Amino acid sequence: MKYPIGSMTVGDILSRGFSILFSRFALLYAIMILVEVPILALRLALPDFMLGGFGSLILIPLTVILQTIGTGAMIRVIMQEYLGRPVSFGEAFQFALSRLGGLLATSIISGLLVLLGTLACVIPGIYLAIIYVFASQVVIIENRSGMNALGRSQELVSGYFWRVFGILFVVGLIVGIVGGMVGFVGALAFPYQEVLVNSGSPFPTVRVKHYGNYAAVTTLTLLVQTGFGVFGAICTTLLYFDQRNRKESFDLELAADKLDEWTARFHPSSGAASQDIQAADTGILPPDSPQPPQTGIRPSSSDQPPSS
Repeated sequence: MKYPIGSMTVGDILSRGFSILFSRFALLYAIMILVEVPILALRLALPDFMLGGFGSLILIPLTVILQTIGTGAMIRVIMQEYLGRPVSFGEAFQFALSRLGGLLATSIISGLLVLLGTLACVIPGIYLAIIYVFASQVVIIENRSGMNALGRSQELVSGYFWRVFGILFVVGLIVGIVGGMVGFVGALAFPYQEVLVNSGSPFPTVRVKHYGNYAAVTTLTLLVQTGFGVFGAICTTLLYFDQRNRKESFDLELAADKLDEWTARFHPSSGAASQDIQAADTGILPPDSPQPPQTGIRPSSSDQPPSS
C-alpha cells in the first residue's frame, strides 16, 4: 500500500488529503472539470436566466447526475491511489458508470431525506447529512446502494458522530471559505449584475450588466471551487477508511487479503491449513462459502510475501 491504513488524526487526514491531491491532481481535476463543463456552458449561454431562482432549479437535476458520476470516478481514483494501484481516466469513469444506478438512487434518497430534515427544523437535516456522508463511498467501494448504503454509512458513523462532524466541519471550512471568497471577491472587483425592483412583484429581477465580467468571475470561481471540492472528496474518503479501521480493523483485513493471495500462489498445498485463518473475523470467507459483498479492493499483485 502507498499509504498505511490505520487510525488517523485530523492532521493526518488533511496532510494525506493534500498528498493525494497533489500526486493525482491532473486526473482528479480533469474528472470534475469534465462533469462541470455542461453546467458552466449553460450558465454562460443563459446568464440572466441562470441568475434567477428558476434557472437554478433547472440546473439541479443536471448537477446531481453529472456530479454523482464525477464523485464516483474520484472515489475510485482515491481508493486505488491510496492502495498504490493508480487507475486511468477511462477506467475511473467506466467503474463509476457501472455503479451509476446505485449512486443516483442513493444520492436522491439521501438528498430528499436531508432536505426534509432541514425543512423540519434544520438540526435533523444536519444530523442526516453527517450520518449519510459515506453513502457514495459505500456504493463505490462496497457495492451497496439505496437504503442499504445509507444504513451502512450510519453504521460507520455510529459512536463517532461528533468526531466525524468535527473533521467534516474543518474540511468544510477550508473548502467553503476559499471557494466562497473567490466568487465574493471576484464579484466585488469585477461587478457584473444589477438588481431591478419590480413594482408589480415582491421579487426583484437580477440581470447581467457586464457579460465579460460575469463570464470571467463565473469561470474562475468554478475552476477554484472544483479544486477544493476535489480536496473535500479526498478527505471524506480518507475519513471513511479511518472509520472502517476504527470499527472493523480495516487494515488487518487488507493484510489478510495479501497473505491469502501469497499463500495460494507459493504454497497451494497449505490451502486447507489456512481455512482456520480465513474463518476468523476478518471479513474473508473460505472459497466454498458465500462470498462477501464486492469491496472494490483487489489484493496486491506483488510477488513478495507481506511484511509482518
